[in-house]
Amino acid sequence: MERLYHNRVWLEGEHVFKRRTMADIASQCGVSKQAVGVYAKRFGLHKPPVWMTFDVDWLREEWVVKRRSEKDMCAEIGFSACTLYKALKFHGIRRPAFTPEERRERNVAYQNRCYATDPEYRERKKAYTLRWRKKNPKRYREYQREYSQRKRAEAQQ
Repeated sequence: MERLYHNRVWLEGEHVFKRRTMADIASQCGVSKQAVGVYAKRFGLHKPPVWMTFDVDWLREEWVVKRRSEKDMCAEIGFSACTLYKALKFHGIRRPAFTPEERRERNVAYQNRCYATDPEYRERKKAYTLRWRKKNPKRYREYQREYSQRKRAEAQQ
C-alpha cells in the first residue's frame, strides 16, 4: 500500500478540502485511523466546520434576495436548519423583516395550500365561515355587495 497519508498536500486535499473522514482515508491507505490522525496532527490539519465552507454569495442571494425558506434551502444543501443558521450568523447575513404586504401574501399562500391539500382544514374553514355569516348577516351582505361590485368592475376592464 502507498503511504499517501505521509504527504501533507495530499492529506490536506483529502481531509480538509474534500472533507473525507480519517476512517475513510485510513481504509483507502490500509492503515488505522489513528495513524492518519497522527500525521494530520503533525501537519497541523484541522477540518473547518461545514458551515464555514458555504458560499457566502449563494447564501446571501437565496436568503436575503430570494427569501427562500430554511426548509427549502436545507433540502437543497443537505444539512440541518441549525447548520444553516450557524453559517448565516458566521457570515453576518440577516434577512430584513417582512413588510405587511409580504406577510399578508405569504399567509394567503399558506392558507390556500392548506385549503387545497387538507380536507380537515377545509371543513373547519367552511364551518367557521357559516358561523360568522349567521352571527353577522349585515356585514355579510355588505361584503357580498362589495365583492360583486369588484367582480363587475374587473369584468368591464
